[in-house]
Amino acid sequence: MNKRINIFLFIGAFVAAFTSTAQTTFYLDGYGRALTTTDKLNGELIDKDTSGNIPRKGVGGYTMFDLGINLEKDKAFSANAILRARNEFGLFWGDGTLLEFRQIRLEGVISKGIKYEIGDIDIKMTPYTVFNADEMYNDYEASVFGVRRGILEYENFNNGNNWRLQGVKSYTNILFNKGIEKIGLSGFGVRTQPANQVGQSDRIMAGFNTTVTQSENLKVGLNYVGINNLQISTSLVEYTNNVGTATLNYNRDLNDKLGVFLDGETGASSYRLARLQDNKEVTKQDYFYDSKLGVEYKPLQAKLSVGMKDVGADFSSPSAQTTRFNAGSLSKSFGTIPDTVGSSVGVTRYNTLYDRFTNEGAYNRNISTQLQNFAPQYTNINPYGTATPNRKGLTIGLSVGDEDSLFKASLSYDMMSEIRSDNNFERKTRDFVGIQGGVLFNVNQALGLKNDIVVTAGYRSENTTRGGVDKIDLSSAMIDLGVSYEVLKNFDLMVGYKSYTADGNEYITPLNQFNQYAALPTIVNFNFNEVITSFGLRFRFSEEAALTANLNLVSFTQNEKVADLDLTSENSSYDMSQLFISYIMKF
Repeated sequence: MNKRINIFLFIGAFVAAFTSTAQTTFYLDGYGRALTTTDKLNGELIDKDTSGNIPRKGVGGYTMFDLGINLEKDKAFSANAILRARNEFGLFWGDGTLLEFRQIRLEGVISKGIKYEIGDIDIKMTPYTVFNADEMYNDYEASVFGVRRGILEYENFNNGNNWRLQGVKSYTNILFNKGIEKIGLSGFGVRTQPANQVGQSDRIMAGFNTTVTQSENLKVGLNYVGINNLQISTSLVEYTNNVGTATLNYNRDLNDKLGVFLDGETGASSYRLARLQDNKEVTKQDYFYDSKLGVEYKPLQAKLSVGMKDVGADFSSPSAQTTRFNAGSLSKSFGTIPDTVGSSVGVTRYNTLYDRFTNEGAYNRNISTQLQNFAPQYTNINPYGTATPNRKGLTIGLSVGDEDSLFKASLSYDMMSEIRSDNNFERKTRDFVGIQGGVLFNVNQALGLKNDIVVTAGYRSENTTRGGVDKIDLSSAMIDLGVSYEVLKNFDLMVGYKSYTADGNEYITPLNQFNQYAALPTIVNFNFNEVITSFGLRFRFSEEAALTANLNLVSFTQNEKVADLDLTSENSSYDMSQLFISYIMKF
């Protein structure tokens, strides 16, 4: 109760402090959501369970509202606070209601157009400096799945490829009359390790960017980001990491129809970690380059490109290599499932493809200086995003159209390999081949209809191979299909289908605090198939409010015994179904 009183007192003082003066604007905005889920677990594994200790049904949900309080003074200063109220399903009369601030931010303009932000800020620079990469391919995902993904991204502040961090940033543009158009300057400073503790010091990340725009055809940029520990007397480690890069963006029209473009980034990193209790110290330096050359045919909005990259095995950029998805997190729905040996405890059900776009709690919000574990059966070519270390190779890409045209299509082909083998130079390096692409077709435009009919189809496959004594052969494939049909004005019928298969083996080697291999590789075998089918209805009251109901059907089949996974028996499977109803509104 005291916490709630303090929050309301803060809001009152916040508003009064600004509205008491002239030329102050006060307004409210908000985002609300109410959802409920009804889950059911069944299938072969469930039928064999006789213990009765493992839940097979579940009902959940919540009502949540984010109230945005905004104040602007003299067009030179503004303040924003977002107050969240959330009540879990089943709690009445406000019992158990969560009341907290989701965001506090101050913004302003200093003389000569220097803008700044303080508090909860979004940071993004380049794919090799500060970048929140999404390692799973979902560009052509069915819109019925996009409803759940949108909720997940909102809850985890996944605004594009930004990281949501706490600190300060500033940016400005210097305009010129001739020679060059402008120079953009930006910088930031944030804290990535929360507080001083015994043995743990604050960790500060700071960076800056300078972009020279010569014209609309040529841009050159310089970027830097560094992470350092602020040492205290009880510190157990000293950590420093610096990354500097240069970028180039060039395009030129050859005629009215043809154009060429060149994009690239290159740079280097330096890393030092000293563990004071045993006087162990590791330092590393490495470099990378990534370039793409292409041609554009403007009448069709078509682009063909060829890219080459080489990212050193010791290249370290935590703010670009931290994984968005936490592969070691547990599933939210039915975290325990039966096994086939009659255990009353069951086994852990780890996150599958379905959980990756429905489990809000499985995503990282903090920058990690240690390379995290990842699931090779879901992504193995670039598990840490574009800046994944120890990769070199070639990418060919082709794209046509955009979402507003009759159709949009794209296709890319990756041929990658490791630069260095894992902790044993007698082993050969891995080779990777990847294909991903899809098509979005606006059927209503082709038929001359007013109501929207959108068909999507996406595909991604990866293949990892290695010869020699520790042979590797792992393949995975994902198919994504969807239809969205506006049956009546603002009333949509949606259908989506996903299929994911993985087959083969990999060697997994854990990393220690120094990002070095900490043990001998362990072989893991994969042979499973997951199918997700979803049927949905959506009524759009306006552009800001919609009611959605959809039924998700999930089937996971394990075809043979696999070590260290959620299933421990041959030819075992389980099914899940979920009825999901949500109401989302903005104002």
